Amino acid sequence: MCASLLGACTIGVITGSSTADGRPIIFKTRDIDRWDLEFKVITSSTVHTFAANTYTSTTSPWMGVNDVGFGIVQSAAYNVTATGSGLNNSSLMSFVLKNCETVDEFLHILDSTDATGRATAANYAVFDAYGGAVLVECASREHAEYFPDSLGIVVRANFSYIGSSEREGIERMERAYSLVAQAVRSGTLDLNYIATRVIADLHRPSEDPYP
Repeated sequence: MCASLLGACTIGVITGSSTADGRPIIFKTRDIDRWDLEFKVITSSTVHTFAANTYTSTTSPWMGVNDVGFGIVQSAAYNVTATGSGLNNSSLMSFVLKNCETVDEFLHILDSTDATGRATAANYAVFDAYGGAVLVECASREHAEYFPDSLGIVVRANFSYIGSSEREGIERMERAYSLVAQAVRSGTLDLNYIATRVIADLHRPSEDPYP
């Protein structure tokens, strides 16, 4: 019930060494019941401009990439409780898209805000133009970093291992991993495969017609 009300996202990051063209990929399925979504170019920062998926009524990003190739996608972690104040799931993304060039800079921001606190309960898949790639589980005062495995893959659904024992969407996570791993092993993983085989596969039956 929680997932059907709040949405069910599956995210992942794949290193360039595992793709057919040598370029890293981050991906996100965004299973929600709302149709008021669009992509916007956000130019309010004096540091970096970025393109992001937002609701039509806001500029809060739920996935995006900036003008120096730093990209980030997010899935809510329903087994983590967001406590405290500060950056939340979306405003953290806005802040790092405006200010980060590298994965290391992003991780430094998380180290700093572990101490001061955040209002986050989310997973983030991140890459940069220098080959950096990581998936991070992010609670209010702690985070855990997961680097791609021997196949160059790391994925998550709507839970974090640093949270409770609930595993919302683990079937989607395992399905996404299996689909990506098949293409990595055959040397055919590219953006077209992600769009037509992975993202198109991971929808919820309740979303019909599919936004």
